[in-house]
Amino acid sequence: MKLLKRMNYFKQGIKQVMTRLLAYVCFIVMMTMVTKVYAQDPTYSQYMGNELNFSPAYTGTAQDLRFSGTYRTLWPNVPGRILPGPLSSYVANIDFMLKIGKHFRSGIGAFAFQDVEGKGFLTTSSIGISYCQHMPHIKLKGDIFDRYNIFLGFRTSYNQVKIDYKRLVFSDQIDPNYGILDQSSSFNNFGITRRGFIDLDLGLLVRHNFRGTDNWSNEIGFAIAHVLAPNIAISGADNEAATLPRRYVISYRSAIKTTKQFYFGPLLLLELQGKYTSLKAGLDFYFKLNNNKNQIPLLFGLYHRTGVHNNLNTRSVIIAIGNRGILRSGMNNKYTTYALGVSADLTYGGLQMQTFGAYELTFSICIPTKMTRDYYDQKCIW
Repeated sequence: MKLLKRMNYFKQGIKQVMTRLLAYVCFIVMMTMVTKVYAQDPTYSQYMGNELNFSPAYTGTAQDLRFSGTYRTLWPNVPGRILPGPLSSYVANIDFMLKIGKHFRSGIGAFAFQDVEGKGFLTTSSIGISYCQHMPHIKLKGDIFDRYNIFLGFRTSYNQVKIDYKRLVFSDQIDPNYGILDQSSSFNNFGITRRGFIDLDLGLLVRHNFRGTDNWSNEIGFAIAHVLAPNIAISGADNEAATLPRRYVISYRSAIKTTKQFYFGPLLLLELQGKYTSLKAGLDFYFKLNNNKNQIPLLFGLYHRTGVHNNLNTRSVIIAIGNRGILRSGMNNKYTTYALGVSADLTYGGLQMQTFGAYELTFSICIPTKMTRDYYDQKCIW
């Protein structure tokens, strides 16, 4: 009996050691990504629910006071926290349109972001503000709606990368007979525990309403994140490999009106950051009610994401479903509206679904203000 107890104790110790070692290996991989040029920003699956996360040029484009947020969890089958997840990120945004006189329009916003990796010992947090200049709209004679709208925006933020070394297990704390020892490690004071830095993002957005009739709308966007290429190395390194590479985002989407209640259109999204390149392509479908842009009972998207030239990014099929409706009716055809969206990344090739893919939830609430009541109201679903 004593022998069996010792065997069981030994097995439990080995299991505990292997579990901690796996978590330790995951941490080393993530640390390598942070301290070298391989660092990569979180990428989002839903474009409509994450416009502000892709480009500051969307600040104020909802015209009303908008509160929005996103929660994304990646690879939930990887060892780490159950909630919010082993590789997860969440962000909250607020923005509104500022109107002065008859012609001056701009957008002002603020955001807070946090990314959690592993069991929470590696976190990246950001807080910042954004501004977007809404250029004078272009409307030709005979146009019902604006033909062109141009938006120029920037976002500045304070960011911090932080590691809690007290929650790590190092090799000199592992004993083959007793498992994890409680004694402190000689490595637990290695390097620095946090690093703060200032960052800057830029964005340009051009919207085109074909012939100003609202039958065919197009949108082209270009954004640059991490313009300052800040140093993010936890180890204290100060070289080119320790900087966060700039991220370039090029987007195109279209909405083609077939009937008063149905729109569809392609979506193309190209993201480039260091060695990572990602191309997302697919179709969006919008089912409306009574030709009211504030109510869209069903938004459906089907996309495919893959790497462009090196396939460092996992390939996946993405399914997204959303809903937009009215919370409360208002005056002058203005409403308090809400939007909800969920998506799932079904990965294939390479890791396949061993990681359980990725999942994302988006939401927003738009409250009309006095400054938006007499502003032009496009009928396009955006």
